[in-house]
Amino acid sequence: DYTWYLFRIPVDQYEKKVGGISDFSSIRFMRVFMTGFEKPVVLRLATMDLVRGEWCGYEQALYQGSAPETSGTLAVSAVSFEENNDKEPVNYILPPGISRVQDPGQTQILQNDEQSLALTVKDLSPGDARAVYKNTTLDLRRYKHIQLFTHANTVPGADEVQDGQMSLFVRFGSDYKSNFYEYEIPLKITPAGKYADNNTNALIVWPESNMLDIDLSVLTDVKRNRNKQKSLGLASYSQAYSEFDPAKPANKVTVMGNPTLGEVRTMMIGVRNNSRRVQNVEIWANELRLQQFSNKGGWAAQSQLNLQLSDVATVNLTGHIETEGFGGLEETVSQRRDDNLYEYSITTNVQAGRFLPEKVKLNAPIYYSYSKQRTSPRYNPLDSDMELDEALDAMATQHEKDSLKNIAEKVVITKNFSLSGVRFNIATKNHPMPYDPANFTFGYAYSSRNTSGETTAWEKSQNWKWSLNYNWSPNFKAFEPWKKSKKKSKWFKILKDQSFNFLPQSVGFNSDITRSYYELQERDMENLENNSLPLTWSSDFLWNRTFQLRWDLTKNLHASFSSGTNAEIEQPYTAVNKDLYPDRYSAWKDSVWNSIKEMGRPLTYQQTFDASWKLPINKLPIFDWVTTDVSYNGTYNWARGTELQDGSTLGNTINNSRSITGNGRLNLETLYNHVPFLKKVNKKYSQTPKDNSKDKKDEKKNFQKEIKLLADTTQIVPHNQRTKKIRVTALRADGSRYPIRYKVLDANRILVLTQDTAKIKLSVSPRKRTEDQKWYKFLQMGSRFLMMVRNVSVNYSNKFSMSIPGFLPNVGDYFGQRSGGGLAPGLDFAFGFTDEGYIRKAAERGWLLMADSVTTPATTNLTETVQLRATLEPFRDVKIDLTASRNTTKNRSIQFMFDGMPATETGSFSMTTISIGSAFEKTGNPDKGYTSKTFNKFLGLLETYRQRVENKFADAVYPAGTALARQPFNPANGTVS
Repeated sequence: DYTWYLFRIPVDQYEKKVGGISDFSSIRFMRVFMTGFEKPVVLRLATMDLVRGEWCGYEQALYQGSAPETSGTLAVSAVSFEENNDKEPVNYILPPGISRVQDPGQTQILQNDEQSLALTVKDLSPGDARAVYKNTTLDLRRYKHIQLFTHANTVPGADEVQDGQMSLFVRFGSDYKSNFYEYEIPLKITPAGKYADNNTNALIVWPESNMLDIDLSVLTDVKRNRNKQKSLGLASYSQAYSEFDPAKPANKVTVMGNPTLGEVRTMMIGVRNNSRRVQNVEIWANELRLQQFSNKGGWAAQSQLNLQLSDVATVNLTGHIETEGFGGLEETVSQRRDDNLYEYSITTNVQAGRFLPEKVKLNAPIYYSYSKQRTSPRYNPLDSDMELDEALDAMATQHEKDSLKNIAEKVVITKNFSLSGVRFNIATKNHPMPYDPANFTFGYAYSSRNTSGETTAWEKSQNWKWSLNYNWSPNFKAFEPWKKSKKKSKWFKILKDQSFNFLPQSVGFNSDITRSYYELQERDMENLENNSLPLTWSSDFLWNRTFQLRWDLTKNLHASFSSGTNAEIEQPYTAVNKDLYPDRYSAWKDSVWNSIKEMGRPLTYQQTFDASWKLPINKLPIFDWVTTDVSYNGTYNWARGTELQDGSTLGNTINNSRSITGNGRLNLETLYNHVPFLKKVNKKYSQTPKDNSKDKKDEKKNFQKEIKLLADTTQIVPHNQRTKKIRVTALRADGSRYPIRYKVLDANRILVLTQDTAKIKLSVSPRKRTEDQKWYKFLQMGSRFLMMVRNVSVNYSNKFSMSIPGFLPNVGDYFGQRSGGGLAPGLDFAFGFTDEGYIRKAAERGWLLMADSVTTPATTNLTETVQLRATLEPFRDVKIDLTASRNTTKNRSIQFMFDGMPATETGSFSMTTISIGSAFEKTGNPDKGYTSKTFNKFLGLLETYRQRVENKFADAVYPAGTALARQPFNPANGTVS
């Protein structure tokens, strides 16, 4: 004989805890201990599973009135067709109309097991209840019914339960105790027995009277009746209100608090003892489902009208409507609208300049748009499962109806208005003047968005922007004092090319004022008539100004300057609402105007200065192979610091930087070409072998021609040898040499001077060129090798930057300097003409916050870079680049607020070197400790480097706060090691 036991172990009801375990988030082992056996026993363990259920046992009290005499127990499990087909006292069969689902993932026909939730209640006292629950998120308003199959039987060994003594209830709402609907049905008990799986037995195990079928409209009807009783003082939210279902008088409906079918967060299934004695019962619940989805449809319409009024204006009108129940073809039924949407908008663009005479030349495009969107929900937002129309009809006064409608409907109104690029295109011909109207451009923009709705009394967002732009670009010719000089000397070209611009290339100024204001008044949903929630608001009022100047003083000297100020227009810390706070609004307006007169309160200032000069040394014929340029860049930034609540400040932060760059390039090939011989050599070796072979092909063959000499007559003979260095010979008809006299006229002709009568054969051949001589070729080759250095370039860069916190003076718009009491931080700082000594000068003038509590140091950075590059070409198509560089970086941190201004210095140094002398040095002999001459030389230089660093502190004193404060540096107290 054998017996199978099923153990269910609730993990949250453990008896003891061993060790430092605190929860069930990290379980690595499970052990089973067998204890208490008196003789050997053979155990077979079928399965050991972790079971997770969506339904949890409810631990709180569900009884009404006094506490019960006994505390009933609830066991939650599952019963299924395959596991419990032979269960006693009642075996499990399928509910009516339910069939097992086939598993589509299997190749053979395989049916999934069908199961139900089982609730076994023991020792349940009269009037008490036990239940299971789960959290959910459901909107039941689109459905009409909730259904649930239910079975009940007596627990084996307990007293028989009679029909109607036990009931099943379903509770759902936003919580389990204060806001819920409850529907309760009496249960019919299934007699014990073995039932076959057919429709007849299914109605016995799952009686039709036990079918939970809730008409959801009954729930809202009961709540509506309760609300009417509440208005008469006969009911309240804190007490349960119950009625019986008119269609099923045995079923009871209860409402507690203010639940809604639109926001179901909890669901509960429970068993209640309606008898007068303790009961034991087992309940099965299966197929909790929603039925009869609302299939009400809606409609939508959209219209658009575009109107074009020549080139003066355009008008666009749009309208859009979507009613309740409307949805797109791609949307599911649950995604259809449950509100009514009404929307329209108007947009227009007008060119106002067209209304004025053409000679005014006004460009003034105006843009305006207005849109309104109204959303009217189907349900009352204060009671979201009651329709809004029914709630409005139940209102007694028009004021109440308007108030509810104002809360329920969401309205969004958007307005936009702008004037952009307003400009009078009137300018002086040929030479624009600074006062021309075309130099000025104006702009204005306004946008607002107003929203009201269920939880928002009003939400207002507004933005304004005013802009003024000025840009003058003079068109005057540069002054060239020596342009008309008749001197044609190349040495005079350096002066002849000079020009001077007495006016800048461009001057620009931009001013933008932006204001944004946001205001939100939320509704007090607990007290709609007397809203006590505070007003929420935020406001920004900024003024940004920029200035740009570009001036090419000469063709080679260029300069530019730009600056920008970000200022805040100061305003009182208050909501700007003229209707709510008229007195505050008047004070706000006065404060804003005063701040505008003072150009606002600067927040940041930025400035950049650039200058570059290309030295015209290459204009001199002897230096046409030299190219040089120098550039300078200086920046300056000021940022307002933090202000404390008591009015004190931590000081502002100023930064500046400078960058000096010099570049020089020596084109030695151009220098070599000043010598005709070297130029010819460069030309020869710059040609490709293909070009040289072409020159050889172009060499002419010897010229031969039979001519007839006449007495007393000279004769010109063209030979086209393209050289004056020729050899001329003549032969008679018998082959003997004939003496001939001639004169070379040019590279292609000779004049025969012999005055005789004869017939000769004249031969003209070029003599051998100097270029073809071996000594000459050797000389060319050597000269080309000596000219291997083709280009040399030198680049030098010096960059310095400084940051100083705790700077007390504020700044104005003029080069970022203090407006009164002398310039601070000074033009030298603004344009980068400072070094580390500026920190001491600023401290002496009282510009720095000298407080020990603020220890942020000033910092400096110096970077110096030198780069040399040479291009060598010893042979054609063989190029060698030689590069040398030296980089030095120094970073210093100065604690200027302490005596002596102690500093911390870090840095880096790098340079190129030729390491070929030591790169192939042997590692050394192990018997001699792998000694290296190079490393020993390095060790020998360490003392020299140490002494150099120590000498830097020769005039230093020890900082305050130490035992050696203000004493001169003494290496005996510690030095560089």
